[in-house]
Order: sequence, then C-alpha cells, then structure tokens
Amino acid sequence: MKKLKFFLIIILFLFIGINVSAKTYSFYEAEMIDDVYINRYESSTKTLYYQKARFFRETGTKDFAYCIEPQIKFKEDSKYTSSELNLSGEKVKRLKEIAHFGYGYKNHTDKIWYAVTQVMLWKETEGDSNVYFTDSLNGNKINKYDNMMNEINKLIKESHTLPRFSSNEIYMLEGEERYLKDYNNVLNNYNNNYKLKIENNAITLKDLSVGNHTIKLTRKDNNHNDPVLFYINDGSQNLLKTGNLNYLNTSLKVHVVNTNIKITKIDKDTQSKENSGKASFKNTKFKLTNKDTNLTQELVLTDDNIITLENPMFGNYEIEEIQAGTGYQINNNKFEFKIDENNLNQDLTIENEVIKKKITIYKTYGTKEKQIKEANIEFNIFDEDNKLVKTIKTNNNGIAEIILPYGKYTIKQLTTTEGYDFVEPITIEVKDTKDQTISLKDYKIEVPNTKAYKSNLLILILSLLFI
Repeated sequence: MKKLKFFLIIILFLFIGINVSAKTYSFYEAEMIDDVYINRYESSTKTLYYQKARFFRETGTKDFAYCIEPQIKFKEDSKYTSSELNLSGEKVKRLKEIAHFGYGYKNHTDKIWYAVTQVMLWKETEGDSNVYFTDSLNGNKINKYDNMMNEINKLIKESHTLPRFSSNEIYMLEGEERYLKDYNNVLNNYNNNYKLKIENNAITLKDLSVGNHTIKLTRKDNNHNDPVLFYINDGSQNLLKTGNLNYLNTSLKVHVVNTNIKITKIDKDTQSKENSGKASFKNTKFKLTNKDTNLTQELVLTDDNIITLENPMFGNYEIEEIQAGTGYQINNNKFEFKIDENNLNQDLTIENEVIKKKITIYKTYGTKEKQIKEANIEFNIFDEDNKLVKTIKTNNNGIAEIILPYGKYTIKQLTTTEGYDFVEPITIEVKDTKDQTISLKDYKIEVPNTKAYKSNLLILILSLLFI
C-alpha cells in the first residue's frame, strides 16, 4: 500500500506541475541485454517476477528511457506527455540523480550501466530488498554489479558536495599567483567563468587585475539538452528520461590589491625631516622580517629620508634598524606590524637622535703665573660652511656652554677684557657623545719700553749725520 500511495502522489504532482503541450511521445520495448537478469518481488501481491534486462526507447529518436512503475503494464501504443517535475520531494530528486549519473554519464557507456541504473530506480520505488540481479533467469541472487551501483551513489553524494577552500573570500597581491586546494576534492567537476586552470582539485589564481573579482564555479555535467523528464500516461506505466540536474553552484570572491610599507626617518630634535648639524639619514639600514615565514630582507635608505617597499606579502612583520645614518645614533627599538586585508599600507615614522655633545669653554685671563676667571666674554660658533650657529657668553665663573650636533665647528673669541689679547680661533669636531671642555687663556698685551726706544732713535739719527 505504501508503494501505491507513493506513486499516486507522484502521478498527482506530475499532473499538477505539468505544462501540457500539444506534442506527445511514444516508447517501445527495445533490445535485450545479454546475460543480465533481474528479479523483482511485489510484496503487495507476494508475486515474484523475473526477466532479462532490456531497454526502453523513444519512438523515432531511439533515446533510452527507464521504467519507474514496474508493477503497471507497459502499453507500447500509448501516447505520453512530458514534465520536468519540479518537485521538492527527496524520492523524486533521488530518481533524477540516479538517471543522470547512470547509463550515459561520462564513461558509463556499456549496456550493463543501463541495467544497473534501471535496477537502482526500481529499488527506490519497490524497496531495496525486493529488486536484485540473478545469475540466470529466475536464478540465484548475485552481487556482481554492486561496485557499479556504489559508483553511482558516490557520484550522487559528490554532487551534493560543493568545493571547500580555506576561505571563499581571498585577498591577493597584484602579480601574485595563488594555488587554492579544494578540501572536498570535487573541484575537477567544475568550470569557472575566468577560464582559470583547475587541476588536481585545485584552482590557480593568476593574472588577475587590481580590483574585485567573482569567480563562479559551475558544475560541468551538462551533457544533455534537457533536464531530467518524466513521461506520463494514465493507462501505461510512467517513464523517465535522463537529463541535466539543477546543481548547487558556488563562487569565490577574489580581491586583488596593492600593499606597501613606507618608512619615514625624522630627526628626534627637530621632529622633522630636517637634519641636525651635518648628519644625514642616507644609508640607514633596516632588517625586515616576515615572522610567519622567517624570511628577512635588508632595506637601505637611498634618498634623504624615505624607504618604500611595494607589495610585501600578507603577514606579521618586524623591522629593526641595523645601521644608523651618518652622524646619528642607532634606534634600537623593534617595530611590529601586520599586513592584511584590513591593513594594506603601513606608514612608519622612525626617529633618530643625532650624535651631539656638550662643549664647555672655561675662560681665564692674567699672567702665566696667575689666571683669573673671565666673565662676559663672547664667542661666535661657526659651522664648517662658516655659518654662525650661535653666540655664547661666559658667566661669572668664566664658563660658557653649548650643545652641538654632529659636524665640524670653529670657535672665535668676539670680546675680551680691556688690555688683554684674543685667543686664536680653534676648530673642533663633534663625532661622538663624550662631553668636551676647552680651556682658553688670555694674557695682558705687552706695552713697548718707550725710554729705550727714544735713546736708540737718537743714536740712529746722529750716525746718519756723520756719514
């Protein structure tokens, strides 16, 4: 009774969903399949039927079809109408899938595949144990074709399985080539709208322009011009003809992007690109490490203060300075950052402190025997381009101080105590951070002996008169 109800429901839905067309179809019982025998037990009547496997074919086209109501007698002169039977029932879906993946699918070309497909369809409608192959007409049950049925079931299961990647949304760099493995191992059954290479259940993403791409993955098992069709007749058993299935398809979203790392050097004191003294950022060296791959590379500052690295790979990075520019102290900090879809560009500002030292001038005046602290004495500090840097003055302790950055300088005394001489200009060089003290001494200007000068002058004049 359950089988009868099932088929009544199928027939009812067939006629509800059918689009009646003026065209009708007819079928006939065609050629036998040698040495293939089938037993079918009808539980409602407790009757065993046995037969040799044979084809059903459409009149005219000779296209093959399958019987789906073996308990109803087939009438060869019957006229049939067709329906796609768009139902959601799992039984109907199962019938369509068996027909699609059975005889005629890819290498399923031997006539045995037709018999195997027919038996699987009957197992769905009659019950699994009521239909089986035998070794002869009404002979013993055999399992000879189980592997073929298992293969059809495997194909059906795979058709329910979509490709699965690590992610269905991919970010990659311009010019990058990405190899994506399908973990469900079904990708070989799909085409894609970008004609990208699919091999070994993996797709190779390459030659994609910057921007957003949708890679549509579509099952390529469209071997027929029509969907699976059911053929209906009130007085004869209903038939099924194989065709295409409505597969679930999927897609990949691929974002092709550009990334960059930009490092800007600034002077710690000026907080700008302007160098202190004669220091320079040029030839500053960095070590960049991709912490995910442990790959490192050296970056060298070739212009004044900027390094730009185009299209670094996604990953976690660390950068450290391994050589400071001329006149600068090395920055020993390590900087960590990430390049990913949310952080395409990294702009780092790294400061350096210039090499500098405190210059202390200790100024005295007096004699060789006694020197006194000399206050209010001014000095001009010039750089190596003879540009005035600053004027400094000694305090009551004779001390004047200045902090100078990397470079060469000349110190010139600008004022002195009346009656005392000036020291000669001195040159200093700042190339380390060790403070330096310079002691400068002024001595009294010596006045000539005027009495001796006059006496000598008189002698000179008298000698000239008597020549």
